[in-house]
Order: sequence, then C-alpha cells, then structure tokens
Amino acid sequence: MTKQDVGIYHFISVASVLIAIAFFVDPCRVPYNKRKDCGYHGITVPTCLGAGKLILMFNDVSVLIKMLLVAFVIIGTTYAAWKQANMPQATLSIYLMMSAYTWYAISGCCYDSNGPEELPHCYH
Repeated sequence: MTKQDVGIYHFISVASVLIAIAFFVDPCRVPYNKRKDCGYHGITVPTCLGAGKLILMFNDVSVLIKMLLVAFVIIGTTYAAWKQANMPQATLSIYLMMSAYTWYAISGCCYDSNGPEELPHCYH
C-alpha cells in the first residue's frame, strides 16, 4: 500500500466517524423540563434553526463555553487526524468543513410546536 492509499483510507475513516456523529447524535431529544429557550415568543422555524444558537449563546455564558469547548474538541481532533494522515494541504479545508458541519449538527437549536404552550418551542 502506498502512502497515498493510507491517506485515502484515513480520510474515509475520519469522514465516517464525523458523519456517524452528526447522524446519530440527536440534540432535539431533550425532555420538556430540561429544555433551554433558544429564542423568543413567536419565533419562526427558520429563525430558530438559523439564529437560535446565537441567541442562546449570548443569553447564557455556560452554553457559550460548552459550545466553544465542543467546537474546539471536534475541530482540533479533526486537524490532528489530518496532520497524522500526511494529506496535502489542500485537503485541510475539507477536513475542517466536515468538522464544522458536525459541530453545527450536534449543537443547534430545535423547533417543536407540539409541546405545551408554556414550554419553549425553540430549544436546546
């Protein structure tokens, strides 16, 4: 096996792990009594899913620290995996985009209009 073959197998394994994390980790599976509000009354679904995370991070410093720590771990681990694989520098952007998407997928806000009215519909 050549060095390039090892790099390709390494890339496939890292991509598979990141895809599995993004696919199987469900940030929306939160009990009603543990939901943190990501928005405001009357927030729309696109605003909740797009900007809800920002609203939550700026309203609760502990959430901001947790999200930054998760981002650091995911992106740092992905960078270390890229460095170990000895892939060309041009592939670094692909590794970082995969890790950024994984972070976004597991740390985003969710919208549920089926719960009781007094509970947040846009939550994390």
